Amino acid sequence: MRAAQLSKPRANAWSPSLGGLDKSLGTVLHCLEPLSAHTSLRLGGEADYFVNASSLQQISQSISFARQRTLNWMVLGNGTNILFPDEGYRGLVIHLGRNWGGWQLEAGGRLRCHSGASLGGLLGWLGQRGQHGLDFLVGIPGSVGGAVAMNAGIPQATIGARVESVRALDPQGRLLKLDHDGCRFGYRSSLFRRPGWVVLEVTLRLGEPGERRQGDWDAARLLARRRARQPLRGHSAGCVFKNPTPPQPSAGALLERAGLKAMRIGGASISALHANFILNRGEASSREVRQLIDIARDKVYKEFEVELQLELAVVSN
Repeated sequence: MRAAQLSKPRANAWSPSLGGLDKSLGTVLHCLEPLSAHTSLRLGGEADYFVNASSLQQISQSISFARQRTLNWMVLGNGTNILFPDEGYRGLVIHLGRNWGGWQLEAGGRLRCHSGASLGGLLGWLGQRGQHGLDFLVGIPGSVGGAVAMNAGIPQATIGARVESVRALDPQGRLLKLDHDGCRFGYRSSLFRRPGWVVLEVTLRLGEPGERRQGDWDAARLLARRRARQPLRGHSAGCVFKNPTPPQPSAGALLERAGLKAMRIGGASISALHANFILNRGEASSREVRQLIDIARDKVYKEFEVELQLELAVVSN
């Protein structure tokens, strides 16, 4: 794996301070953390503050730390569908990764997992135990929390359909348990994509081990299909745009028809394999990725009068 891109020096001399920090966060909260090391695009400057949280107490204390200092704050999972700016993030990033990534298979074919759990690791573990209810997610990178927030999946199946309940913090900091309907799942959307919501734990309905249900997918065949059609080995953030509402063609098809495959600006390029992926070829900047996004949207709109909507989370200050 290529080393993470170093962030550029700040334009001003200000630097964040940990003065007055609650001692309970002292070992997990850091200043000036390079975000390029935590995203699949390997892009982004430094976060003023960065926490690797491993408990609900640390998550709550981190939010309190930000609010007491009137800082912007946000949650980051595996960083596979996000673009941070070159200048970094002016505030606190709460990282829910492997330190908040446990899971447990329960009676009745229910799976309870923390939001930081890796989708790939989870699917491998389930497959070894004869559980195939989430096989349609194979090859999709990211964390369980991120997948639930954006209702990840394929045209025929989404993770939201398997969600029984979600424990989350709401924008007021209250700990809630929401049932499936309360999560408000839609196409690549849910309640949890709104600012201030933090997915903590998800309970999924899988069925009994070995049970195959209508709509289950062959993981090996689906993964081979993804590898043949998508640039899974490059530094990308997955699909950039949502697919338009049928009968419009997919975003990838529209981008390809507009002649945008392999278009390059600096170190960033639209994939020659799948036009809905933008790759960091090694020396890209977030600004160059944003330029490609803007050009792609403009060209598709001019040629087809279709306004593409972002699936990629683009962070700004």
